[in-house]
Amino acid sequence: MEPWIAAMLGSGVVVALITFSKDIVLWVMNRKAGKQDKQEEKDDCFAALKQSVEDGFKSVNNKIEVMSEDVKTIHESISEINKKQDDQCEALQAQLGNTIKYLAGKYIRRGKITPEELEELEWLFIPYEKNGGNGTRAKMFHKCQTSLELVDSVPAKSKGEI
Repeated sequence: MEPWIAAMLGSGVVVALITFSKDIVLWVMNRKAGKQDKQEEKDDCFAALKQSVEDGFKSVNNKIEVMSEDVKTIHESISEINKKQDDQCEALQAQLGNTIKYLAGKYIRRGKITPEELEELEWLFIPYEKNGGNGTRAKMFHKCQTSLELVDSVPAKSKGEI
């Protein structure tokens, strides 16, 4: 074989080897770059997710602060309502007690009571007692229940009516 052909074949093999080596190096570099791209993509997704979670927690914390103020305002309003309700219960207690005292006193002085009057007195006494009423008015009510003569009717004059 001619030396120049052998040189050409030898140089062709060298060129083929160089090209093959270059292709392998490029493939490895591309593969490494692809892995880096995927890792960067994962890192970007993780960073975006982390930021989203942090923003969500900030939003929740802000809403909790606003709601805490609302709850505080509602609690104050409920406290005011409870105070007013307590005051109204005390006033009702006093009014029921005065009415029981007046009516029971009238019936005791008269010495007689009708079933209707006793029932009316009981309607007043039950809520009075449920709200903590006792003492003199309870004794007067029980005296009307147990000690007074039960009559069908009382003349208007003895009822204290005109």
